[in-house]
Amino acid sequence: MQIGEFLAEDIGRGDLTTKACVEEDVSGMGKFLAKENLVVCGLAVAEAVFLHLDDDSPEIETI
Repeated sequence: MQIGEFLAEDIGRGDLTTKACVEEDVSGMGKFLAKENLVVCGLAVAEAVFLHLDDDSPEIETI
């Protein structure tokens, strides 16, 4: 995949507010919680993007 090229185009030089307020070594966590049945697609692409941004393997769990 051309993830690096896509991110460079979308992110560019980065978000100025984020650069001013968040230190570079900060990590985060997110959770999507569905209250009803749904269909999700794109998790493989999301995982590839997170891996590109950080070598620590992201954990994507579906239940």
